[in-house]
Amino acid sequence: IVDGAVSLLGADGGLLFLRDTDPEEAPADSAFGDEDRESDVPLYLAYGDERIALAVGRALAEEVARTHAPRLERDVPALLGANASPDAAGLARGLGSMLATPLLLDRRVEGVLELYFTSRRGPSQTDLWLLGTVANQAALLLRNAQLYLWSEELAIADERNRIAREAHDGVCQSLALKLLKIEICLKLLNKDPLQVARELLALREGLREDLRELRYLILDLRPIKLQERGLEQAVREYVEHYYFNTPLDVTLTISGIDGVPPKLETMFYRMVQEMLTNVRKHARAQRAQVELVREGGHVRLTVRDDGCGFDVAEALARSRQRGRVGLGGMRERVEAAGGTLEIISAPGQGTTITAVVPLHLSA
Repeated sequence: IVDGAVSLLGADGGLLFLRDTDPEEAPADSAFGDEDRESDVPLYLAYGDERIALAVGRALAEEVARTHAPRLERDVPALLGANASPDAAGLARGLGSMLATPLLLDRRVEGVLELYFTSRRGPSQTDLWLLGTVANQAALLLRNAQLYLWSEELAIADERNRIAREAHDGVCQSLALKLLKIEICLKLLNKDPLQVARELLALREGLREDLRELRYLILDLRPIKLQERGLEQAVREYVEHYYFNTPLDVTLTISGIDGVPPKLETMFYRMVQEMLTNVRKHARAQRAQVELVREGGHVRLTVRDDGCGFDVAEALARSRQRGRVGLGGMRERVEAAGGTLEIISAPGQGTTITAVVPLHLSA
């Protein structure tokens, strides 16, 4: 963006300052994260020459951030004041003029874009208007980048909440119960050795089941190397591990998913994990089918099982009560990507969940 503005307006260089959302943790290579500023908008240098930014760019950027107004400065040395260092004064004298304009999102300053010129001709008010147009586009791109990061953070938070909930409701409670049974066994050790032996055998089987559950949670937490392996290989490895560690008969069909956008790869991988986890823990099924295929401009994920089924409306209501988790959270993620999620189930009739997401809206 900065280089494009420099080329468009014939400037000699440019600077980009962005709002520092956490002034105490500003980038280490920037001198703009400190607390001794008078500006109401804390800024840090995101791009450009650090020397020029320290000498004159910072003062102009903070003035533009305070006033929310673009500015054409033809007397750059005047920005420094009387206490400027010789090095800063020398840099300022080499700059004939500067343009600066705020990056505004919903009337909030998110940054300042500046250009500096060494030629005698210098910029005009028309150049300042053109720079404002570039800044508007930059602000929109910044908003898109923020929304993408927020969506990634929400997805990560959802996944952490799901795993934490499963650990708390499953393994943690099971281990607490077994600890209580061990205490009982210790008290019965001399009174009824046969009963203690039976309890210990049952505890051994239960602990083996808890160990399998912990392995599933560790598999879910393991970093996914989607960029290295690709979605198809990552899903195949997960389903293969699932197949060899459960009594379920699982079949997998994958075709045509090369070139799926990275954020969709992550979403589909996590959905395969969550759907198969639900089948294993709740469906009491013997067989499951996973299909991940590209159909024209869409990708379709379908997971079927022959288990006990459930009341869809009731399950969605419980999911809404618990927040962004379960089927409701899954549906939100799919709809946020421009797709649809269909859930077909009834008590005693198995379950089919299908997610269809368009590629062109998710690129």
